[in-house]
Amino acid sequence: MHDTLRPGQTIAISPPRNLFPLQPAAKVILLAAGIGITPLYAMALALEAAAVPFVLHYFVRQRGDEAFADELAQRFQHGFCEIWYSSEGRSARDYPPAELLGAAADTHLYLCGPEGFMTHMQQQALARGWDSANIHAEAFKPVARTAGAEEGFTVTLARSGQQCTIPPDKTIATVLLENGVDVPLSCEMGMCGACLTRVTAGEVDHRDTVQSDSEKSAPEQYIALCCSRSKSAELVINL
Repeated sequence: MHDTLRPGQTIAISPPRNLFPLQPAAKVILLAAGIGITPLYAMALALEAAAVPFVLHYFVRQRGDEAFADELAQRFQHGFCEIWYSSEGRSARDYPPAELLGAAADTHLYLCGPEGFMTHMQQQALARGWDSANIHAEAFKPVARTAGAEEGFTVTLARSGQQCTIPPDKTIATVLLENGVDVPLSCEMGMCGACLTRVTAGEVDHRDTVQSDSEKSAPEQYIALCCSRSKSAELVINL
């Protein structure tokens, strides 16, 4: 971008998308680690403005590592923030927040931070009876996959009947673009949802992090063309 764009040049961009929105809730629990505080601090401000009770737990390695330290030190009227330092023996793994112990149908949980942190907190919440629909997380990078042999498959476009063979070393999006099919792309890592496309036949091998487990098992299936693959020999998509 720095090498090719020039002042006055017009470019086409997609509209903003919020794939990590606040859901209506009577109370909200925010759990952040490291730079994961960025979206959750914004959520805390929104909840404060809306007078929704909330708790923000922020986990960092040591004092001085906090982002928004001055802002988080302010007194909130409708919630509070607690900062935990692992160097002082207060790690997320050893001391899960007390709010996780009691699941409530009208309380929602939001997680943002390293993959291991979010996985651990989700497991803790689910083990204590939380509804997975009330747990929301945002990742900064795709989940690492175990290396293994990939298999090719066929993708059929439902509207035109065009068929494309997807080899083991290429994504669906790559092959479709090579064959002149317009595919909306953004992150190309399965994290943003720009390329989610409805599947009308076949079994999806989901590899994105933008859809929840319930969405991935829903009767109406969507596939992230940039990263997910097919468990069946053929996949029919709504293009």
